[in-house]
Amino acid sequence: MNLMTNQLNHFLFHSILTTFLLVQVATGQNTRIPEQDLSDQSAFIEANREMILGNLEKAESQFTDLVRKHPDQAAIFYALAQIQFAREDFPNALTNIRKARGLDMDNVWYAILEGDILE
Repeated sequence: MNLMTNQLNHFLFHSILTTFLLVQVATGQNTRIPEQDLSDQSAFIEANREMILGNLEKAESQFTDLVRKHPDQAAIFYALAQIQFAREDFPNALTNIRKARGLDMDNVWYAILEGDILE
C-alpha cells in the first residue's frame, strides 16, 4: 500500500504542476514569483495543491502568507479571490480580485472573476 500511496502522490504532484503550468499559459499569466526564491515557489505550488484538494482554509492561509511577501504578484491575489469567492467571502474576494486587476488589467480571467463576484 505504501508503494501505491507514493505513486498516487507522485501522480498528484505532476498533475497539479501540469495543471498550474497549463493555466499559466492559457491565461497568459506571465507574473511569477522570482525564480531565485525557490522556497516561495514551492509554497505557491503547495498552496495551489491545497486549493485543488479542497483544503480552502489551508490554501487561503498559505496564499495570504505569500501575498505579504510578494504584493506585486497578481496571480496570488487572483488565487486568494478564487478561494474567498468559493467560500462566499465576497467582500474579501472583491478586494483581492481588484488588487490582481490593478496589477494586470489585461488578464481576461481576472475580469471574469470580478464580474462573477459582483453578480
